[in-house]
Amino acid sequence: MSIQPYQSSLMGTGWAAAWLPCLTPARRARKIIRTGPSVSVATVEQEWRLEERRVDRARTWDARACTEATLEDLSLELFQETYLARAVSREVLEENGRDISAPLGSLRFYHRKLGAPTNAAVLAFGKNQLSFFPGAYVQYVRYDGETQAASVRAERRLSGDIINVMRDLDRLAKEIANDHPVRRPDLADDSVADYPDVALHELFINAVIHRNYDGSTTPVSIKHYSKRVEVQNPGALYGDLSRDQFPAGAVQDCGKQFEIQAKKILEKIDATKHAGS
Repeated sequence: MSIQPYQSSLMGTGWAAAWLPCLTPARRARKIIRTGPSVSVATVEQEWRLEERRVDRARTWDARACTEATLEDLSLELFQETYLARAVSREVLEENGRDISAPLGSLRFYHRKLGAPTNAAVLAFGKNQLSFFPGAYVQYVRYDGETQAASVRAERRLSGDIINVMRDLDRLAKEIANDHPVRRPDLADDSVADYPDVALHELFINAVIHRNYDGSTTPVSIKHYSKRVEVQNPGALYGDLSRDQFPAGAVQDCGKQFEIQAKKILEKIDATKHAGS
């Protein structure tokens, strides 16, 4: 993954941002295996073997099994009508006569050996994420001043599956942006915003996707002060990343591949206007 940092100014105040390229997953048609010098389409049994081998080697938190959850804890209708139809080709779906755990497993949302959904599946399609991950929500607070000692003007808690959270964050970004007309001397109107809603959307979505869910009960925090917005999420930089690497340019290390892949496909449902990265 390549991160491109840059600095600019907004309303006389300096600010910095980093744009990350979108990781758009390829549309899965079918698995191809190599047997000696030849290649062929994988059978159902061969796909299961590949799947079990992959999940056994999974190291990232989102790919691990959520052993307390079962398929009953997932909104399978949400998975089938939104994600599955966009992740797997129609031809494969028409040929597929297997139970729902098979497509979940092939898309890395089900651990067949342990008989449980993965953590990413619970986050994306769970009926009640907070019962498994108490910190899986966004806390928004608007203060009537520049510090937390000021009076609270508004408070909101955003939770649920990824689609609903992204929709709520997109609406929140537009609300905070406060796009409004300003009359010019020639009586025409200019559209002015307190903040760029696209930048807010990027910050909010990335804070949710890249936060640390493993053992953390702290929510993503959005603090809206009178002259600034602060976004905080639990966790440190992933793997071998350090702060010193970012100004140098390319950074290639990410521990949320399944969550990012799920988010990119879900965004095709037109749940939000802009894509996080």
